[in-house]
Amino acid sequence: MSFAFGQATHFHLADIARFSRVMQKTGKSLHLVVLGQDIHAGHRMLLRTAQQLGVVVAAVELPHVDVVDAGDTAETVDVAPGAVETTTGAADAAPGAQAHETNQGVPSRQLSPELMDVLREAGVDAVVPYTREPGEKNSLWPQGLRTQITPPEGLEDSAALAEALTVHLSLLHAVAPDSIIAGEKDYEFLLRLQQAITDLHLAVKVQGVPTVRMPDGLAMSLRNTEIPVEHREKAVALSAALTAGAHVAERGAQVVLETAQDVLDAAGVQPDYLELRARDFGPAPQEGDARLLVAATFGGVRLIDNVGVPVGIGFRNLDGDN
Repeated sequence: MSFAFGQATHFHLADIARFSRVMQKTGKSLHLVVLGQDIHAGHRMLLRTAQQLGVVVAAVELPHVDVVDAGDTAETVDVAPGAVETTTGAADAAPGAQAHETNQGVPSRQLSPELMDVLREAGVDAVVPYTREPGEKNSLWPQGLRTQITPPEGLEDSAALAEALTVHLSLLHAVAPDSIIAGEKDYEFLLRLQQAITDLHLAVKVQGVPTVRMPDGLAMSLRNTEIPVEHREKAVALSAALTAGAHVAERGAQVVLETAQDVLDAAGVQPDYLELRARDFGPAPQEGDARLLVAATFGGVRLIDNVGVPVGIGFRNLDGDN
């Protein structure tokens, strides 16, 4: 099967950089979107943004496979039942698009047909499956994770941020895109990714995409589908608190925080944190752009959210009008 744009052609990690070079030599820019196995409207927005910019490369984490060693044989149980591996076929494929042979004794990871359909519908040009587990052909770290990017202390778990940053930077080196597309919902991660790219002198742009929200204001995420029904109304208070705080931005940082906290208190929500930070995560400015961030747990499901806040200015005055 020859390569065709918009058909989510399968590439291995070892091959994708060559494809990137070929595309860039023809004047096409590449834009990377990093995905998991489940895709919601927020992810679709990332893919749509990438498609508007140029060639779309989606890096998709492969599903977990449990291996049971039974002598010389191994049994694999895929978490995506019925999945089939998607590959290109022959020598007439785009450079590097032909599939590698599966390593002997190593279970084959697979992407579900449903996921591949979604990627094709979104106009994705190339798909790069990967796993974090060592010893597999599509492993980011064949010898295991030996080097890790460590971000400064912040609001979210440092170890989780460190691994996520290391995954993304490993993929950036493997794919060699012109930009990486990421959502603003995970603002702290987005900021740390930009800082790491800047500090390591990588020639990659970070394109932030605004948070996609459900009709009730709740930020779109895979976690919100797990919130128990009895906690749903309380969960909506997160976005309501952020909106209320942002709307009093012209009155200063303290009023922003107090207003947001009042909304959470009225809903009976005890946040894990409610913080107003500068865009670089330093102390909130007396006047200027800031970020209001919140996290809370509902029925065992932890949610995060954030909004931009023009502290001391207010949205009504952004254009200079009173």
